Amino acid sequence: MAPKPARQPVDYLWLFFGMRGRLSRYPFFLANMLVSLIGALPFYKYVLAQQNFWAGGFMHVQFWETASTFALVAAFWPMFTLGAKRFQDLGRPGIYAVVMLVPVVSIAGFVALCLMPGQPGPNRYGARTNAPG
Repeated sequence: MAPKPARQPVDYLWLFFGMRGRLSRYPFFLANMLVSLIGALPFYKYVLAQQNFWAGGFMHVQFWETASTFALVAAFWPMFTLGAKRFQDLGRPGIYAVVMLVPVVSIAGFVALCLMPGQPGPNRYGARTNAPG
């Protein structure tokens, strides 16, 4: 029996910020969920601060409003790069991920990208999935 190849360590900088390479369905789904949860936490705290506005103070609400705005803006790049790598796994140009930034289209696109299998074997964007190209 042939030995299993050693697992490569995960390069998180490439995963969330790199544009080159391919990304399969499962890591695409998990990474998007992580970015969404991290981005949703400040918004959740903002909603709680709004509910307690009269008991707390204006500064608390203002802080979480600013934090949630920053988190929303900061989440755009990782979501774009994840979508670009997923499109590249399908053999399509990564620029198609711009469409994923449109709110209504992004939900349907996310589901489609999670369900569509990538191209088997190497393609012009990389020799294998889940690795820089």
